[in-house]
Amino acid sequence: MNSELLSLRFTLHTFRGALPTIRISLLIKRPFTRTDSFKVRNMSIEPALCSMTCEECETTAAEYMCKNCPGYLCSECKTEHNRRKITRHHVIAPITGRKVRTLKRCLAEAPKQKACFETDLEYQLGVRCISSSKIVVFGNDPRILVIDKKGQSQTSIITDTEVSPDGMAILPDSSILYSDVETRRILVVTGSGESQTLVSTDWSPSGLCVTQSGSILVGLFHHDPLYEVDQVGKVEEYTVSGNKVREILGEDQKLYSRPEHITENFNGDIIVSDYNLKKITAVDAHGHFRFSYLGVAKNKSYQFLPMDIDTDTLGHVIIADQFRHSIHVIDKDGAFVRLLLTEEAGIKEPHGLCFDGVDSIWVAELESKLVKKFKILEK
Repeated sequence: MNSELLSLRFTLHTFRGALPTIRISLLIKRPFTRTDSFKVRNMSIEPALCSMTCEECETTAAEYMCKNCPGYLCSECKTEHNRRKITRHHVIAPITGRKVRTLKRCLAEAPKQKACFETDLEYQLGVRCISSSKIVVFGNDPRILVIDKKGQSQTSIITDTEVSPDGMAILPDSSILYSDVETRRILVVTGSGESQTLVSTDWSPSGLCVTQSGSILVGLFHHDPLYEVDQVGKVEEYTVSGNKVREILGEDQKLYSRPEHITENFNGDIIVSDYNLKKITAVDAHGHFRFSYLGVAKNKSYQFLPMDIDTDTLGHVIIADQFRHSIHVIDKDGAFVRLLLTEEAGIKEPHGLCFDGVDSIWVAELESKLVKKFKILEK
């Protein structure tokens, strides 16, 4: 061994959020001693910067890492990330050596209940986050309740509806947008608390969603009190000023019947919860069919009844299943991940649901009058 050329190689394996592969070769033409071994083990290695591709545009080299999401971002996508309503409060840091290793989040194994309070609404239909400290809850009532995160301060906004709002979304300026099936209108609540008509339609508008770009997605259907399965539904996109941009009906198949809830994923997919068809349907940003989800359950004697839906910062689709008293999670491609919450975990008839943009969901139960918050993401 003394006369041989000794080559030592050290490899630091690359994995997401860690250091890139580094190989070091030492050429030693003398006996390899204990001192050499000690020096090799304790030598200082300067970590190289990660050569990662932006996970949003998938073309440009990443320069930043969002501390709330698991994704790497280029400079342009960082600007877009800061602009979006769901991610504009996220903390974004430059990629510098070892600092990115512990930023990734994942679904919590056992989501923790962080808040629970009662409203005076007879039937709770939905919940939305206005900010990190305020939510709005609506139900079978003309009123919208604005509540702080502890449930201690509740104020009412009277809507211009005969029965109740049917869908709701929060605009980028924190204004409240809601739909009225009976009068076929989409309305916005002004700063003075009054309602102004933004859009009047020939179809009945239900589900509402504000997209990453700031436009409004609306789920519509032909109004029929019998909720017939052969109803035809569609999705339309509007500007914040109420101008129609496009509609999605489906090319060679009936995509929608009664699209009561709607959301957009980070990849641009438009995801609908259909009351009549009892399924989740997703199309891409161009309106082409992506996948459908029909639910899973431990007790199949109860029908899958998807209600409110939302997405988290990991791209999961989160679904409130009213009949089966559970919260489903599927991935961005429609594959079942798991039942996040069940009746055993304290969920009863979940109807309204929203992600807070950080790590938790709010759930509005239909008849119990309870609104609950669960932390679902952890490092």
